Amino acid sequence: MRAVWILLPFQLSCLALKPAPPLNIAIIPSNNFTTLENHTKTFGLQDALNNYYDSPNGAITLFPDACVQSDGTSNCTAACLNNTQIFSNLETLHNCALFPIISVHLANNSLSADARRLADEFKIEPSSDGSSLPSRISNSIQRCFLDSCNDNPDCTGALNPTDDSGTKPSPDNLTGTLFANTYFNLCGPIPAYVNADVGGIGVFISYVMQMGLALLAFVFTIPWPSIIRAFCSGFVYCFSIMSLQRGSSKEKQIYQIPSTQSDRKYPEALTIALVDFQKAQCFFMIATNIAGLVIEQSGGLAPESLQQLYNTYILIKVIAIGGYLPITFTLLNLHMIKQLSWHLLTLSTVTIVVATTTLTLKDSAFLPTQDDFDQITVATSSGGPSSCASQNVVPWCYNPHKDGNNFGFDSSSSGDGANDILVFCLITLAIIVVDHFCRSDDPTQRKINRRILTKLGIATSEPLFPHARTILNFGTGAFHFVFFWLYIYCFSIFGWDLNLFRAYKVYDPSWGFGQIVAILVWVPTLCDFLWDQMRGVPKGFEHRLSKRYEVVKRE
Repeated sequence: MRAVWILLPFQLSCLALKPAPPLNIAIIPSNNFTTLENHTKTFGLQDALNNYYDSPNGAITLFPDACVQSDGTSNCTAACLNNTQIFSNLETLHNCALFPIISVHLANNSLSADARRLADEFKIEPSSDGSSLPSRISNSIQRCFLDSCNDNPDCTGALNPTDDSGTKPSPDNLTGTLFANTYFNLCGPIPAYVNADVGGIGVFISYVMQMGLALLAFVFTIPWPSIIRAFCSGFVYCFSIMSLQRGSSKEKQIYQIPSTQSDRKYPEALTIALVDFQKAQCFFMIATNIAGLVIEQSGGLAPESLQQLYNTYILIKVIAIGGYLPITFTLLNLHMIKQLSWHLLTLSTVTIVVATTTLTLKDSAFLPTQDDFDQITVATSSGGPSSCASQNVVPWCYNPHKDGNNFGFDSSSSGDGANDILVFCLITLAIIVVDHFCRSDDPTQRKINRRILTKLGIATSEPLFPHARTILNFGTGAFHFVFFWLYIYCFSIFGWDLNLFRAYKVYDPSWGFGQIVAILVWVPTLCDFLWDQMRGVPKGFEHRLSKRYEVVKRE
């Protein structure tokens, strides 16, 4: 997907162009002219960002605060013929890029009366066939873009005109965004790496490792034969209690075998490593989510371009997903192997709260701060080629990644999908907490459980317990089975997000101290696991305990 520019894409437009047959294009106002005229007084760059995909029929917007002359009036003809003024600000560059095609259609009388009045307000002069005015303006912009490519062959190849004359006005088939057209494709080959503190190559690899370790732990920790036996026994038991012979004592012992045997079949070293992994990923995600929020809120992103800022915003949202999806997935895994504790539940809950805060603050329209705009404006003020009046146009590159509804704001994964995944994870967390509380051996909690049962009027006669316990075990197994499959689906979405960051190469490829630390965060867990696996759990734990203690395996 080619990167494009921010310049014009929006529903609340003061000038909308709808493509028709060649050189027959009509301006279609979205409301009456008076309303449009009043609305344009407040329409600005931030409105454009927020309404990027709301343009009907690829509507094109002219910015009102553009082409401004010394007397305060807007005169796009004068501004666009002045090479210095064309590149003085983004809004004027935007209007001048559209000037040629509007000018031609004015001369051809193919605009509505309201559209002609609007064009007249911007003082866009009509250009008859053969007039040099459209080509002069178009060539000025084209030369600036070519010189801004910095000898990048992909960039210059995309920008070279396709006609024999070497010149042409703005394209006839232009809809939606101006720089989506290959004639203006300056930004596609130019990288826009995210902020290294939250999206450097080491941090990015760490996100992938977190997801991979969570899935691998699930595959190798679960005692699959015992789970299958327990699940099948539950089905058999349900059918048996519906018959006249309600389970003999021998049958009850058979039904209880899966639950008693399964505890002994979990890989010991991997089970301990899973607890350590949960702690490590909780602290890692708390740190990265807080870092993303603090950096953004304090204006510390220091964007070099609008595209870089947008990419960082999106990555922070993906980080938020990493703060609750792998966390609750590992909790569910620990719940299945009966390795949960209130310490892990509390730490995991705090992590999810922090991640939810990140998502809540970022799950909205792209809203750069004034500091961000000021930073980008400073970046554009110098360093450009002479054909751009020494202005650097690259920092205004902007392309919301909307590739098949899979990436970016309001997409199925990082937008609306992130909220759906969050709701699913919160439901999982609530079920685990309630179940852990009800199964606790703590005397105080068991008293509370009995009081709740009494208040609800639930009979607790002894004959009910064997049936209830077996049904509960079956229900728990079914819960794990269904929810694990749902998690696999959610992980496929999350993994697709990370893959798109890899495909677009928006993570910062430079290595530094922080990138190495981000990867090493998983090393202690992996090293302890390998040590326990080689030495056995009793021997492996000797270095972690005082000499006065020893680990004894319970038979």
